[in-house]
Amino acid sequence: MKVLLVNTFRDYARYLKPSLLRYAQYTASLEDLGDPWPPLEFAYLSSVLKRAGHQVTFVDAHREGRDFSAEELKGYDAVAANTAPYEKWRCTQIFYDHALDLLKRARSVGCRTAVWGPHVTTTPEYFGDVDMAVVGEPDPVIVQGLEGKIGGTVVAPEDDLDGFGDPDYSIFDFSRYEARVFFEGKAKGPLGVAMGSRGCPYPCTFCFKALVPDKVRQHSPDRFAQIVAGLKRRGCDAIVFEDLTYTINRKWALDVAERLMGMGVKYAIMTRVDRLDEELAEALGRSGCTKIELGVEAGNDDLLKLMHKKADWDDTYRAIKLARAHGIAIVGGFRMVYVPGETEATMREMVGRCRALGLDTFPNICTPYPKTPLWYQGVAEGKIRKGPVEWEDTVLAAGTIGNGFSREDVMRGCDRLAWESHRPYWRSALRHVRQYGLGPTLKKGMQVSVNGLARAMPVGRMSR
Repeated sequence: MKVLLVNTFRDYARYLKPSLLRYAQYTASLEDLGDPWPPLEFAYLSSVLKRAGHQVTFVDAHREGRDFSAEELKGYDAVAANTAPYEKWRCTQIFYDHALDLLKRARSVGCRTAVWGPHVTTTPEYFGDVDMAVVGEPDPVIVQGLEGKIGGTVVAPEDDLDGFGDPDYSIFDFSRYEARVFFEGKAKGPLGVAMGSRGCPYPCTFCFKALVPDKVRQHSPDRFAQIVAGLKRRGCDAIVFEDLTYTINRKWALDVAERLMGMGVKYAIMTRVDRLDEELAEALGRSGCTKIELGVEAGNDDLLKLMHKKADWDDTYRAIKLARAHGIAIVGGFRMVYVPGETEATMREMVGRCRALGLDTFPNICTPYPKTPLWYQGVAEGKIRKGPVEWEDTVLAAGTIGNGFSREDVMRGCDRLAWESHRPYWRSALRHVRQYGLGPTLKKGMQVSVNGLARAMPVGRMSR
């Protein structure tokens, strides 16, 4: 078969209702459309399809800002598309009609169709017009689905990662993905992506784990090192490792670090603050780890307990100190405000602690994704509608669950917090210049001056 794989264009201007755009600000439901990564799941899908003897064409329609007419889809036997790429499975946009529209046109010209993504896994009932709607990871079932051997709503099994084969990176033009932004100027050139593991066993109430099973599965250290070496040969000296908790298996992380020594790649990881120790930090730093993003999440230990985070601020301070002591140049933190139990005082505590640690990016609003414990808490409080999932409730209720804030309180407070989180301003400006260049920084500064001053200053500032 001739198969077209499409990373669909998540066109906010077309598919996000204007009435929701304001409420989506500062939530994880929006993204920087100018800073895409190579969508890794397509490399795995291409690998399994080609091994089955099919011809594969991949189009990163989101990177190109492109849609397809029915005429353009003629000549393909099958079209398979996502609602969001892997790196957005945990913090996705709230609409999915962009994928349905594409696949409807594909079916109109006789193509077999398949769709996957967080929206499909959470609410498969909305995808009945597609030949195969995959609940879970698409890799194990994509061949059978496009060949017509299975169909409807298909629950995918959790296969061994090494069984999928090496990702087919030949489908990507890596020169179109720039490392400078994500690595904050500490690395440049083509940006590669790799994943050593899938899964996370932790029960954090806010985490959207629709496509993330509790069971952790990993490539063998040798196999993963080979994948990284393959990216290096393709000119990717900077690579993002997309594992949710990269150091969850301590021995595995140490074994991989040993194999990456001297390879000459800079890489970034994400992990928990309680999964880093002296030996791990030293091995990561020596093997090329240039950026680490840590799950800080909330401003104090009481809030973290309410979120079932199973980590505390002592872990955060220790992890950040270890990372910096061992030469990891960029240390960032995932943080949220307006979490359950939040007050004005706890938000001041968050801002003060993060500024003292040099974490100056703005925290996202705590967002209740469908069927998470946070979502069901919102239903119980009457802040999210009962019955069938309405995805727009994700942003309409954001920041209001488990605390005394209204949605308007959240909107007013966020503009104020944005200013406070980025002080001292000169340091934030320099960081922005390293990432984006001088021109875009000056343009951003003009936008902040006009919008931020107009909205934030009348309501006053939060003091440290």
